[in-house]
Amino acid sequence: MTNYAIVSKYLTDLFQQDSLVNTVIFGEVSDRELNKADIFPMVHIMPRVVQPSGGVITLSFDIAVVGVRTVPDHFQTQKIFGDNLIDNLNESYQILINAYSKMYTLENEFGIDLLSADSMQPIVLTGQTLLDGFEQGFTLQIKNEYLAC
Repeated sequence: MTNYAIVSKYLTDLFQQDSLVNTVIFGEVSDRELNKADIFPMVHIMPRVVQPSGGVITLSFDIAVVGVRTVPDHFQTQKIFGDNLIDNLNESYQILINAYSKMYTLENEFGIDLLSADSMQPIVLTGQTLLDGFEQGFTLQIKNEYLAC
């Protein structure tokens, strides 16, 4: 397995092990996939940058954690909604904090190190499916086992 595949699998497995997560998607996602309410909370891992540098490879990923906004029927005619925005944000925040804590404190068999974590950015009412949550960038580093000769 290449270093890219190792780090990608590490991140996917890390989020799949979280009991709060229902679905982990890596790469592009279609609207058709998002129309199933039972896949949320969902983690979406999107590769951002891969930077080889000597004996290490640095990889950056944007990770979005979202839930579906639900608005009760009896609130749709009022100006103040009684929806689950706070619940979605709270759950998304906790999932990202859980992952950060594990990446920061636990050693792994692959020697993957967390270099940095960006600030969490809120995602509010995104897409036709009304998704809410947080997005955060992570930069990881792994030893380059596949140096060209």
